[in-house]
Amino acid sequence: MTEIPEHLLARSKQRRAAVSGEGDAPAATPAKAEASAPAAAGKAAAPAAAPAPAVQKAPEPTPPWVEAAQGRKKVPLWVVPVLVAMIPFFIVYALTNDKPTSTTGPLAVGATVYGGKGCSGCHGASGGGGSGPAMAGGEVVKTFPSPAEHVAWVAIGSEGWAKAGNKTYGATNKPVLAGAMPAWQDSLTPDELMAVILHERTVFGAEKFDWNMWDKDFDATLKKYAPDKADAYRKVLDQWKTTPPTA
Repeated sequence: MTEIPEHLLARSKQRRAAVSGEGDAPAATPAKAEASAPAAAGKAAAPAAAPAPAVQKAPEPTPPWVEAAQGRKKVPLWVVPVLVAMIPFFIVYALTNDKPTSTTGPLAVGATVYGGKGCSGCHGASGGGGSGPAMAGGEVVKTFPSPAEHVAWVAIGSEGWAKAGNKTYGATNKPVLAGAMPAWQDSLTPDELMAVILHERTVFGAEKFDWNMWDKDFDATLKKYAPDKADAYRKVLDQWKTTPPTA
C-alpha cells in the first residue's frame, strides 16, 4: 500500500474541518498577510486634504473724483515751456494796458452831461465852440482860472451874473450877454454840475485835479452867487477830497 505524504493529509484535514465547521480556522497564509500590509500602508500614507483656498476680498470701488482725474487728458509736455515763455508777455501786457474807464465816476458823469444836456450844442462836441465860446485848447482855464468862479458862472448863468452887478465874467473879462449862458443850478443836480465843470477843465483845459485849488475861495464865491446851492456844492467837493475824481 502506498504511503500518503503528511502534508497532503494535513491539507485534507483542514478542508474537512472548514466544511464541517469543526476545529480551528486555518491561519492566514503568509501571502495574504503580506498582501494586506501594503494596502494598510497605502491607507496610512494617503496625503492630507489640501486646505481650502482663501476667499479674496472684492476691491473697493474707485471714487468718482479719482476716476475723473485718471481719465482726464494730460497736458502735453511741450505746453509747459510755451506757458513759461508767455509769462513775460502777460506781465508787459498788464503793465501797459490802459485801466478800464469808469462809467460812474465824476469824469464819466461830466462827459455824459456835457454831451447830453445841451452843453455840446453851444460849445461844440469837442469844445471847439459854436454859438458859445470855445473851451478846448485850454481856453476854459484861461477864462476861469478859479474853479469856484467857473462853478458859479454855470450855476446862475449870464442873467444871474448880470443881476449880481457884473458886466464881464472870467479873467479875460468877456462881456456878459443877455441870455447867452443858461442857468443850470435848477436843471442839474450838484453832482452833475460839479462833474461837468470837472470834465471841461480836465478834457478841454488839460488840467489835473487839485483839491486845494478848487477849495480856494470856494465857499465865499458860491455863497455870494448861489447861496441856495452853496452847501450842496461844498458837499460834493468834500467827497472829492476823500476820493479824488480821477475816473
